[in-house]
Amino acid sequence: ALFSSKVGGLLPRLGARTLLTVGPLIMAVGMVMLGMMRPGQSYWVGVFPGFMIFAAGLVLVVAPVTATALADVSANESGTASGVNNAVARIGSLIAIILLPLIGGLASSQAQGLQTGVDILDGYRTSMFAAAAICVFGAGLATVGFNRSDGRVVATEAAGR
Repeated sequence: ALFSSKVGGLLPRLGARTLLTVGPLIMAVGMVMLGMMRPGQSYWVGVFPGFMIFAAGLVLVVAPVTATALADVSANESGTASGVNNAVARIGSLIAIILLPLIGGLASSQAQGLQTGVDILDGYRTSMFAAAAICVFGAGLATVGFNRSDGRVVATEAAGR
């Protein structure tokens, strides 16, 4: 929330395509860093840097996603559209929570005998690298799926209200 308004201000200048390409790539870097955590590392060395880089990428994604999702909706339907946008985001999060551990081999049926954090580290890494790959794929989709002007008009109109 601290930087979202600043990113919203970038939307008229950069457009959604740029932000929705760069943001997921930065998120992917953070996830790879988190996936490279080693046993015995401190939080400040093993977790914090990757988490902050992931967060920086996420900040670049949230405002443009919301603005472009609501761009073609009339003012009368904006509340409903915002609710649908939020519901889809929550469902996507739940699907990720379900699938990423499965990809990493961390489902209860797959994880028999895994007793410690060190035991699950390989599965965690696989999950983080898979999530990073999904972010890179999303960045590619944004690059080819959005026009250069997408998001700019919406942000300019919203600023004029």
